[in-house]
Amino acid sequence: MKLTAAQNRWHRFAYRAARPLVRAISHCLIGFRSDKYIPRHKTFLLMSNHYTDMDMLVVVNSLRAHSYFVASAHISHWGWIGRLITFLQRPIWRAKGHTDAQCAMEILRVLKAGYPVTIFIEGERSWGGRTMPIADSAGRLARMSGVALITYRLSDAYLVWPRWSKKKRRGRLYGRVIHEYAPEELAAMTNQQVQELIERDLHCDFYEDQRRAPRAYPGEQMAESLETALYLCPACGESGRLHSRGDLFFCDCGLRLRLDEYGCFAAAEGGEPPFATIQQWFDWQQRQLPAYIERRPGVLAGERRGQSLYRVNGAQLDALGVGAMSLDRAGLHFALIPQRVQKQARQGADNDLQGSVHNKVRDRSGSLAATQYGDVYGRAGAREYENSQIPSGSLAATQYGDVYGRAGAREFHFALDEITGMAAISQMLLTFSAGGEQYEARSDHPRSAIKYVHLYQALKGK
Repeated sequence: MKLTAAQNRWHRFAYRAARPLVRAISHCLIGFRSDKYIPRHKTFLLMSNHYTDMDMLVVVNSLRAHSYFVASAHISHWGWIGRLITFLQRPIWRAKGHTDAQCAMEILRVLKAGYPVTIFIEGERSWGGRTMPIADSAGRLARMSGVALITYRLSDAYLVWPRWSKKKRRGRLYGRVIHEYAPEELAAMTNQQVQELIERDLHCDFYEDQRRAPRAYPGEQMAESLETALYLCPACGESGRLHSRGDLFFCDCGLRLRLDEYGCFAAAEGGEPPFATIQQWFDWQQRQLPAYIERRPGVLAGERRGQSLYRVNGAQLDALGVGAMSLDRAGLHFALIPQRVQKQARQGADNDLQGSVHNKVRDRSGSLAATQYGDVYGRAGAREYENSQIPSGSLAATQYGDVYGRAGAREFHFALDEITGMAAISQMLLTFSAGGEQYEARSDHPRSAIKYVHLYQALKGK
């Protein structure tokens, strides 16, 4: 990103003009408290932790100084909104799901030109209330920049608008500068020492703060969509069986819990909950994955319907179809139909698309995958799209019977060795890199994207 002086003047003007509006929106949407701060250095790299999609607004309200924000590249796919953001502020785009050396180079280039940069260094929002792991390269980036480092911590924020929820709660987010380190201070340290101070300054544990000073975050539907974060049941050890409704969180096996306004679990029908907090459950399920994988020879995770796959094409998304998705030891697999066909079926244009049969299909690699509509693959002769070179893959569930034969079903197989990175964006968007391409998988119903990321990392030994 090459910035001219004229462009920077426009970006600073737009920034100053928008600050009053940003402040009003921040108060209306989330409420916040932020300490005002005037940086001692003209050029700086600000690193902050990340809790909500509104965190940028809090930082803007704390610092009058304009800076260029590092933002997720998927925002550029938001049509006119993405174009407007680019026009007004020209963010430094970071593609999630793989190591983005290009983003680091852009950050250094902007800083070298004398313009400040702000980055939410975790790269994603917290799932359970604790600061997410910070990449080992953060300290090296700060030292290489040759500019001042400002550490900024957001707190009291987790339950205001949890990552797994579409509903906000009543409460206030608080943000403040922890420290401003001069370039000379950073130069006198090692990369590891700078890394440690970044992790120390940005560390925040919502439930530890709650233990010291409990605070209620009242709202509606407290547990709604919690299954997008918590995917493994501690009672039966299975995934894909947890559901939410209102403040209830329950499993098909009979486990029933309530989530209260303090973010803690209580048994819905007496007794003790398996975990007191969301963070405890989140940590536990990650530790269980090696054993979970070991006892499952075939499909590890799968969705029977409503999974839309897109190929990223610059600032555009090329739709590849909608249908089913599964993950096994061979890789990630999709069985898709055109989106227009799914729309017709949902509208009841063809009653014969609505029938359902439950059985199992054995694919060519020998693994079993649950399917919703009988022997559709045998009857329809589904053709295969060879994105990867492997000749096999798990057949996931299909949604609409013999529509495959009439609409031209396609199977997409991405070998595990070919997938170079995978990440969850926001609540349910799954993004991954394979064969030099970037893809996004979206869902039309609550399903966990982080489950697939955790399984992928466990399979790859990350």
